[in-house]
Amino acid sequence: MKKILATLTVSGIALAAGSMVQAQEVHLIMCGGEIREADQTVITEFEADKLGVTVDAEPVPWGTCQGHTQNFDCCG
Repeated sequence: MKKILATLTVSGIALAAGSMVQAQEVHLIMCGGEIREADQTVITEFEADKLGVTVDAEPVPWGTCQGHTQNFDCCG
């Protein structure tokens, strides 16, 4: 029983360490060409709530936003 408990403890620590090391980035296209203060507040709160996650907000002018998002969807 001690061996099983020790194995589970080590596995738990390894999983926790792996999740702490793994950072994620969320790419956000902001149509309108600017990131407004209210938008930045939401982004900052999201990043604070999701440790290890960063938001890469890209402001794109309205005239090119649709094409930019379609290209992003299609090609990554």
